Amino acid sequence: MSTKKPDLSEVFAQNEEQYKPQELQEETPEIITEPVETTQAKRPPSRQKKLHIGIYVDEEVHTQLKILGIEKKMTIQQMGLE
Repeated sequence: MSTKKPDLSEVFAQNEEQYKPQELQEETPEIITEPVETTQAKRPPSRQKKLHIGIYVDEEVHTQLKILGIEKKMTIQQMGLE
């Protein structure tokens, strides 16, 4: 009861259609003509610029600033120095 294996050339001839290389259809890529908006990468808070200005003043000047209601950490715009 030995079964003879089929010859490879016979198998190929039977399945020739399956093994033929198929023609590839070339797809044309879609061309985008709209301008792309550039986005700025977000920085972690530790790397952002500080908005306040730290200054050292005399105690007398400090009390005067406190009386005027000017806090320690204020921007130039808030102090009205521009």
